[in-house]
Amino acid sequence: MKILVVGDPHGKLPSDLLGIVKKNKIEVIVVPGEIPCVPFTVFGPKNYKGDSLAYTKKNYKDVLDQLSSFKLPTLILRGNSYTNTNGWNKFS
Repeated sequence: MKILVVGDPHGKLPSDLLGIVKKNKIEVIVVPGEIPCVPFTVFGPKNYKGDSLAYTKKNYKDVLDQLSSFKLPTLILRGNSYTNTNGWNKFS
C-alpha cells in the first residue's frame, strides 16, 4: 500500500499534488494537522484587511475540497495550532 503523508500544509498543498498522487499510485493520504492557514498572522495572506476567521474557514474548506477530489481514503489529524484559539478552532 502506498501512503502519502502531507505534513502541516497550513492552507497550501503542494502545487503538483495530483501529479504526485498519480505518478506514485497513492492509495491513502494522511495529513497530520495544520490544515488551514493557522496561525493566520504567519500563514495568512500578507497585508490581508478582511475577516481573518472567514478567510481561514474558506481556506480550510478549499484544502479539504482539493483532498476530496482525489477520491482516496484520507486521514486528517488535528494539529497543535488548533489549540488556544478562543473558539474559532471548529471548522465546518
